Amino acid sequence: MKISIVIPTRERALYLRQSLATALAIDDPDVEIIVTDNESTDDTAAVVAAHSDPRLKYVKTGARVSMRQNFENGMRQVTGDYVIFFGDDDGILPGQFRFLRRLLEERQPDALSWSLPTYGWPIEGFGKRTGTVRYMKHWAYGTPDTLDIEARRRAILAARHHRTLPQPALYHGCISRRYLEAFRGPSGDIINGAIPDIHITYRIYFRGGTVLHVPHMFSINGFSPASTGNAQHAYNTTDKRAEPALRFKAENQADPLPDVIENVPCIPLIFLQTLETVRHHFPEAAVHVPDYEAWYRYVLNAPRRGDTKLATDLDRILTDHATRTGTLPALETARTRPAPPDWRWYEFTSRLKRMAENAGEFRASAAMDGENTILTAARTCDRLLGDDFGAVLDGRTSRARAWAALKARARG
Repeated sequence: MKISIVIPTRERALYLRQSLATALAIDDPDVEIIVTDNESTDDTAAVVAAHSDPRLKYVKTGARVSMRQNFENGMRQVTGDYVIFFGDDDGILPGQFRFLRRLLEERQPDALSWSLPTYGWPIEGFGKRTGTVRYMKHWAYGTPDTLDIEARRRAILAARHHRTLPQPALYHGCISRRYLEAFRGPSGDIINGAIPDIHITYRIYFRGGTVLHVPHMFSINGFSPASTGNAQHAYNTTDKRAEPALRFKAENQADPLPDVIENVPCIPLIFLQTLETVRHHFPEAAVHVPDYEAWYRYVLNAPRRGDTKLATDLDRILTDHATRTGTLPALETARTRPAPPDWRWYEFTSRLKRMAENAGEFRASAAMDGENTILTAARTCDRLLGDDFGAVLDGRTSRARAWAALKARARG
């Protein structure tokens, strides 16, 4: 079984050097690593050329294109049975990869996702709690569970994104290439939405299949000043953190396959535009009608206090969409009616659940040998996780004992 790892990149040689190193450190000959470069003008080509690993393939887009098109460019190159995407400031855990392969070979799911710790690059003036990785008991050494895709489809139609977690994923997840082939749209592309990871997740909700989630860590989500995802969190347009999202918007406008709703840096709107784009292009999704009142309320409540520009933009965008879809009454109700009591109750109980799950969590520095990057974060994480997941899968030890051993190694 061959596994393809795709790393889309653009003008981030500083981060890619370390991110790529995590994949190249995997001790497995039946892996291909594809870097798809969105016409970078920095040292990206040189970073890749510095490696002679026969598993590594470097491809370019030929012109500056949207994120979607760069992801699709990578998808066209894969030859593996399973496909994993992660970003150029993220990393995979090479020491845990053999356990991921084992699960794929034994269970052969359509899709498999996993726990995803985060690592903030320690760039001066950027963020808090950077340079560390958080470890939580319910993120490690768990055996695979089958996700209820039908329940998640109902939740996303009701604008209850929080009820879809954990989610199937292509980005920091693994999906069968055979399964993905069925996702091709009218254009012939597999990825038909501006936000590739969310688009594929929503396609899975409407297609179904054998989808597993394993509570164990196989990769690390890095965030940095260059991260497009981090920039989408409703920052004011004058905030430097919003710059990657604004560039994303400009490039997306030139994409010949645009989303059906205009993009602005706002996560709830991104969820809605992805859902409506999926419903627009694919009949199996079009038959399911969202709760527009709930969705409009969800988006309207997104702006930070005092951000009148974003609030005005969102109201305009939703008005345009509601006019096209004949859902103006739902929008008007969403403007005037607060969230129902069961939503607030769910938020309260979820907070209590998270507090219970996070008991015993800890953070560990990713610094190693005077460096602190996604590569040292991956090495540190592998060192702490050790080989115990194999023992858990074999039944030779328990999840609780494996976690206790991890904490002991952390103290050491």
